[in-house]
Amino acid sequence: MRSLIAALLGLCALTCSLAADEPAQPGTPAPGQAAGAAAGQAPPAGPPPQTAPPAGALGGQPLSASAFDADPIATVCGTPITRKALLDQLLVRYGQAALEEIVNRTLAHQEVKRLGTTPTPEELEERIALKLRLSEAEIRHESQGKMGLEQLLAGKGETVEHLKAMLRTSEDFQIAVAMEKAVRFLQLTEERVEAQHILLSDLEKVKGIREQLASGADFAKLAAKESEDTNSAIHGGKLRPFILGFSGQGYAFDEAVFRQKDNELAGPVHGDGGYHLFRVLSRSPAKPGTFAEWKTQAWSSVLQEPVSGREVQLWLLRLRNANRDRIEIKVGVAGADEKGR
Repeated sequence: MRSLIAALLGLCALTCSLAADEPAQPGTPAPGQAAGAAAGQAPPAGPPPQTAPPAGALGGQPLSASAFDADPIATVCGTPITRKALLDQLLVRYGQAALEEIVNRTLAHQEVKRLGTTPTPEELEERIALKLRLSEAEIRHESQGKMGLEQLLAGKGETVEHLKAMLRTSEDFQIAVAMEKAVRFLQLTEERVEAQHILLSDLEKVKGIREQLASGADFAKLAAKESEDTNSAIHGGKLRPFILGFSGQGYAFDEAVFRQKDNELAGPVHGDGGYHLFRVLSRSPAKPGTFAEWKTQAWSSVLQEPVSGREVQLWLLRLRNANRDRIEIKVGVAGADEKGR
């Protein structure tokens, strides 16, 4: 329940600071301005009004960047703590995660723009309505029918209409819907494979099982008996058909599968969870066309089954790998030393 509340109400915080930042209305005196001056009358004679020093100023003189960083923000028993010390600590502790988020967000923006999946106002309204229906059902289920969305929001001083208004103007929500459309477009049009695999964490054991398979042992029986992927083991190692990057077994595994010829034993390949032996059972060819030609089907697919958070993660990972030679994170930024991570 807490995670759902956070998802529903997180956007409310975006408006908390707006009132303080609203510009003065026409005809309203600015702070420190005489009423007569606001009405168009000449201000009384006298010395020019004093203006507040700019942010980052000391004694009315602007500080240089180095001086600003060195300006203490706290002292502990006489020892100063500077802004630079604070920022350095934040960068070490949280910088890598923040940088990863910015890189992923930038890639997502670039890709939805390239594909043209930005949602229309009508699509946003449909998706908001679906989000609220699903949230209502989940809240009632988790509260055993004792509470609905309206009551939950009311307890936080919010309303359904206010939530709708925030979602309509939320850039985060719009990019999320655009990503949903991009994911469903890929899943509708890209080449899809069905594969069978055996996953083990012990490389030596993998080599032994590979020898058995090469000697004619039954793949499905060995998968059922030996594979550590229990979800597929009960189906003889068969994975659900997937497009590149969406097997859930790791991108290296997917790349190897899509390069492999059908019905040939392959591996071991190191992927998520360990080492994989696999073979490709069948393929469905890609379906040509641009997003504009598939937008109706893609949107219908979103409304039938909203894209999961896991699918979005796999989509972003696929983007990272497809662009790894074009992503450069410089040494020393958030403790990173990589190219195309």
